[in-house]
Amino acid sequence: MEPNEAVQAGIYAGLIDKNSISLEQYRPRLLINDATKGQKVLTSLINELNQCDEFFFSVAFITESGVVSLLNTLIELEKKNIQGRIIASRYLEFTQPKALRRLLAFKNIDLRIVTTGNHHTKGYIFEGSVPDINL
Repeated sequence: MEPNEAVQAGIYAGLIDKNSISLEQYRPRLLINDATKGQKVLTSLINELNQCDEFFFSVAFITESGVVSLLNTLIELEKKNIQGRIIASRYLEFTQPKALRRLLAFKNIDLRIVTTGNHHTKGYIFEGSVPDINL
C-alpha cells in the first residue's frame, strides 16, 4: 500500500467506517484524560510531538502552566528545527501574556491570536513522513 493510501485508509476508518482496514497510527483520535485507562492528553501530545516533522495546534487559550508542561519537548523541537504553528483565541480572556511571550521566544513556532469572537477550539495535527507499508 502506498503511503498516501495508508493515510486515506486511516482517515476513512477513523471518521467513516471503523470496521474498514487501516493502520491505527493513521486514524484520527479523540484525545481524552481517562485515569481508568491510564490515558492523558498531555502524554499523547508529547508522544506525537516527538515523532512529527511539523505540528499545528488550534486552541481556545494558552496558559503558562500549559506551556510549562510542554517546555522540554518544545525545546527539543526547536533544536531539531521542527516547525510548528499555534493559533489561539482570546476565549474569556484566559490566554496569559506570559505564556505567549514564552512561545514567542521559540524561533520554530509561528504563533497567531484570533482577536474576534470567542473560539473554543482544540485541534492538534501532526505531520510526518509515512513509511512504505505492506498490508
